[in-house]
Amino acid sequence: MSHDVQYQVEKVIPSLIGGTITGVFTDEAGEFFGFTVKLKGKTLRVWVDADEEGNKCGVLKIEGAK
Repeated sequence: MSHDVQYQVEKVIPSLIGGTITGVFTDEAGEFFGFTVKLKGKTLRVWVDADEEGNKCGVLKIEGAK
């Protein structure tokens, strides 16, 4: 597992567990997107970026649970 993947899997993603996705949003130019998560009384904005610098938007791949 790469360091980047390990960090996301062990630190970033677990911080969202238990939350509820409540909406989607884009930046003003419509080039980037994300979703809002309601968690412990707070609303978080989660950006989907292809890399740490935010050079381009990322991609979500969704499949059925195994």
